[in-house]
Amino acid sequence: MVSIDLPEYTGAKNGRERLAVLFKLSPAVGGEFQQELADRMPHLIFRYDHVREMLLAWSTIDVDHNDFINSVDRLAEDFFRPFTPFPTIEIHETRLIDPAFFSRDDVSGNFRYITLVAAKAPSPPDPFVLKLSCGDSFGSGSHPSTQLAMKGLEDIYEGGRPFPGRVLDVGCGSGILALSCALFGATTVSGIDISREAVVIAEANALGNGLADQVRFTTESLGQICEPVDLLVANLSAAVMEGMVADFARLVVPGGLLLLSGLQGRQHLEMADRLAVLGFKCRKRYQEGKWWALLLAAVSSGPDDLVELKLKSDR
Repeated sequence: MVSIDLPEYTGAKNGRERLAVLFKLSPAVGGEFQQELADRMPHLIFRYDHVREMLLAWSTIDVDHNDFINSVDRLAEDFFRPFTPFPTIEIHETRLIDPAFFSRDDVSGNFRYITLVAAKAPSPPDPFVLKLSCGDSFGSGSHPSTQLAMKGLEDIYEGGRPFPGRVLDVGCGSGILALSCALFGATTVSGIDISREAVVIAEANALGNGLADQVRFTTESLGQICEPVDLLVANLSAAVMEGMVADFARLVVPGGLLLLSGLQGRQHLEMADRLAVLGFKCRKRYQEGKWWALLLAAVSSGPDDLVELKLKSDR
């Protein structure tokens, strides 16, 4: 999952700053709008933040800043005019940024089992090292929601039974969670994301880790997925997941697992209650600060005893 944090303005060393535009819009229409921008303005690159529901677009070439903003504003107005009701969209922020900010490859980190290293780093002889390029900061593993999801995967791995064979990662970003599942022993892993750029990055990461035959990434929507899974992972905002719960129940086999992260505050309680009606039993809750994750099992009986695990924040 992507988290967008724009740096304060600092002039580029070569004096060729790039204009970045940050939109606030619903994920239900974010993918279509991003596609429209990409078709009309092929020089743009994108990043989507599922948690804050923000789309970041920036130009890879020199453009007149006022003309660019006006063009994007008109395009947004034309694109959303046919929608009823009219979706909420606004240009949240514009800023000039050094292009170097968008070409970082500073991935590193250690979980209980998985160790993240930059894609260009030497390959150590460790089966649980994941070489990761986050491209334009697609899922570097540093966000608390990703860390909670990784904690859940590691608990599944050491849970005393084989790791789930068929896995689906919804909102895969850089592929960090899907690829980790493959390292843990999943036989077939699929990752989906509305961002074409995220899928390209995830595919490159799969190839770079020798997992391209085991992990598949696409821009398919969740509704297009038909194959049942033993584990479904979703690191998204509660608002996005709310519209997916029926598909969660449709795809996870009886006895299968559902790992949800990206929940804030009391959202984990509301989500657990909603999924209990659909036959999911909450097995564990994870917390770091305001962030929560749930590990649930697809069963038909009532709520189970809960085990709460709180992760110490490293921030």
